[in-house]
Amino acid sequence: CKIYNRYALKPGDVFRGPAVIEERESTAVAGPDTTVTIDKYLNLIIDIDAPA
Repeated sequence: CKIYNRYALKPGDVFRGPAVIEERESTAVAGPDTTVTIDKYLNLIIDIDAPA
């Protein structure tokens, strides 16, 4: 799985899980069926794909 530095992410970045997003204060884990989007306020938006 890919490891991202939270501080290097920019608004509009989008990537698929599985992924680990690391920062000093915490770590977020996005599972394999997720899409991670960084919004204009630098929030992580993790969408979970619905089963087919």
